Amino acid sequence: MSVINYLTELFFKFKDGSGNAIDSTVVDGKRAVDVNLHYNLTNIVTGVGVNGQLAQFTGANTVTGVTEGTAFNKDFETSVSNIKMNGAVSVGVLSTQARADHIHATDTSKADDSAVFHKATASEIYNITLKASPGLNDVLLIEDVTDFNNKKRITLGSMPGNSLDPNAIHKSTASEISAITVKTTPITADFLLIEDSADLNNKKHITIGTLPFQTPLSNPVTGTGSNGQVAQFTGSSTISGVAEKTAFNQNFETDVANIKMNGAATLGSSGNIADASHIHASDTSRAADGAVVHNTGAEVVAGVKNFSSELMLDELATPANPTSGKHKIYFKADGKAYQLNNAGTEIVLGASLLSSLTDVGIVGPTNAQILMYDSVAGKWKNNDGSNFGHALIVTELFTATAGQTIFTLANTPPGKAYLNVSIDGSVQDDATFTLVTNVVTFSEALAVGNKVRFQVIMNMGDLTVEVASNVNTDTTFFTGLLTAADTTVQKALNTLSADLTNRRYSMAMAVALGGML
Repeated sequence: MSVINYLTELFFKFKDGSGNAIDSTVVDGKRAVDVNLHYNLTNIVTGVGVNGQLAQFTGANTVTGVTEGTAFNKDFETSVSNIKMNGAVSVGVLSTQARADHIHATDTSKADDSAVFHKATASEIYNITLKASPGLNDVLLIEDVTDFNNKKRITLGSMPGNSLDPNAIHKSTASEISAITVKTTPITADFLLIEDSADLNNKKHITIGTLPFQTPLSNPVTGTGSNGQVAQFTGSSTISGVAEKTAFNQNFETDVANIKMNGAATLGSSGNIADASHIHASDTSRAADGAVVHNTGAEVVAGVKNFSSELMLDELATPANPTSGKHKIYFKADGKAYQLNNAGTEIVLGASLLSSLTDVGIVGPTNAQILMYDSVAGKWKNNDGSNFGHALIVTELFTATAGQTIFTLANTPPGKAYLNVSIDGSVQDDATFTLVTNVVTFSEALAVGNKVRFQVIMNMGDLTVEVASNVNTDTTFFTGLLTAADTTVQKALNTLSADLTNRRYSMAMAVALGGML
C-alpha cells in the first residue's frame, strides 16, 4: 500500500434511508462516489428563499429570503459627468449611488492598494492563480535570515531536503483524487483518511461504517462563496456568493456640511450615503422662482413693461369669463380683436359703424353732410357744413406697392404740422417720414397692399381738386379703418383735434358718408 502524503478533500453521493439516490452534493467542487453516508455537521444554517433574494438571519442558525431593495448592493457613481448641478427636481434614472460629500478627488500620489502585498492581510497569495504542477526551476520569494532578512529568491529545486514525490497527493493540486481508480460500490468496511481533531489533527484512518449519524436537515441551504462576499439565493434552497459593491451596507450621512451646494462636479470620496430626503443648499447664483415669469401658468406681472418688438398672439376660442374688475383681450380665428368682461359680454374691438363709437352722436345723417366735433357735448356730430370755417382737412388715400417709400400728394401741406399720416389705421410719428413740398418719403419700405392715408390741413383757397381718375374710391379701406378699436379711432381723432386747436384753426373734419374719412 502506498503512503498518501496529503488528503484534504472527501467526496460523497447521498442516499436516503431506502437506498434511493439524493441529488448529488459536491464538497469543494469535487466528484462524489456512491456510498451510504452518515455525517455529523456543526453550525448548520437552514432556511428558504426564492431566486434573486438575499439570505437574512432570523435566528442564530436560520435564514429567510428577503427581496433586494432597489438601492441594494449598488456601486458608487464612477463618472464625474453624472454628478449633476441642482436644478429641476428629479429622482434620477441611474442605478449607481452618489457619495455623500461629492467633492474629493482620488489621491494619485499613492500606489493602488490592490497592486501590493500587505504584511497583515490574509489570503493575498492564496488568491493568486495556482500552478498545478510546480517545477524544480520555479521561483520562491524568501527573506534571508543570514542577511538581515533581506528579500531574495530561490528555486524549488534548491530547497534543502527537497524530495518531490510525483505520486503524492497535495493539499492545493486539483483533480488528484478524481484521477485515482474509483470504487463503484463502497461498503461500510472501506477506509477513509481523516485528520483527528481530538489528537492535534494527526492523520488516521476510519471505516465508512463508523461515521456518526445525523438526522437529515429540514430545508437545508447549500452553496459556495468567497471570503467577504454576500450570500444571494439562486434558487429556493441554493445560494451563491456575490461580491460586495462599493456602496454596500454603508451608513447614511450625518454631517450637514457634506451636503454641498452645486459647483464644480465631483464624484466625492465619502463612504456615507445621502438620505433620499436630503436637501442641497439654495443656489445663490440663480434668481428666486418667485422673481421670474414662467412659460406656463397664471401669474400677475407688476410694474410698467416696455416691449421693444411686436407681440405675437395666438388665435383663441372665447375664453372663460375674467374675475370682477378684469378684462380679457384676445384674437379669434376671424382675425378680429375681442374684449371680454366678467359678465361674459364679448365686444369686437373696432366697430364697423360710426354710430357705435362712444364719442360720436349722429342724428339723421343725409348725403353730403360732414362730421364736426362739438367741444361742449364732447362728441362728433353730423353737420350740413353751415358752420364750416376757413380751414379744411383734405384726405388723400393710397394703396402701397411692394417696397414703396415715396408718395406724391395732390395738395401741398404748409409743413409737417399740417399733415396727419396713418398706415392701415395706425397714426405715424413725424420722425418716420420726410416732407419736401408735396412729396412724402417714408424711412422704411411699405408692404404691398398697405393702406396709406394723408390728411392735409388746407386753406379753402389752396385746395386742389383732382380729376376723378386720381381719387381712391376703395371703400374697403375705410371699412378696415372703422373695424379698429374704438379707442384707437377716438385717440386719433382727439390727437388731430388737439393739434389743430393749438394752431388756433376753426376745425372741421370732412367725411363723405359714402366711404371717405
